[in-house]
Amino acid sequence: EPSKPTSAIITVEDICPDGSRRCRSGQCLPAGRFCDGVRDCDDGSDEDPKMCNICDPLSRKCEYYQGKESTVSTFMVHWTCDGENDCGNGFDESNCEARASERCQDRMFSCKRDGRQIPMAFVCDKDRDCSDGEDELTCGKLV
Repeated sequence: EPSKPTSAIITVEDICPDGSRRCRSGQCLPAGRFCDGVRDCDDGSDEDPKMCNICDPLSRKCEYYQGKESTVSTFMVHWTCDGENDCGNGFDESNCEARASERCQDRMFSCKRDGRQIPMAFVCDKDRDCSDGEDELTCGKLV
């Protein structure tokens, strides 16, 4: 008896490049443009209050610090107090006793391989933040 023809559905996910995030509309924007107070996504999803609350902001504004302007406008919140001067004037390395990752520990995801702490908002966002992509591995699966 002849075999039945088989068909397959192949889904190709369009992933934003490194350093970018996806708007709900599918548009990719630089990560620093999320939660910066300006609606950059076509649908405004980059300023969604659920994504921009105190524990899950994606980026913060670099401010004037110790008599110096910053060299960039924003930095990723999980870069706060990581030992790297991301703002260019030390602003992101100031007030380290109030680290967002410690204040919001229950809202952070720990990458097992490299020990990085990332906001839960970064998990399953189609952008690999852990060095091995662990934050994107179990998306859509029951764990």
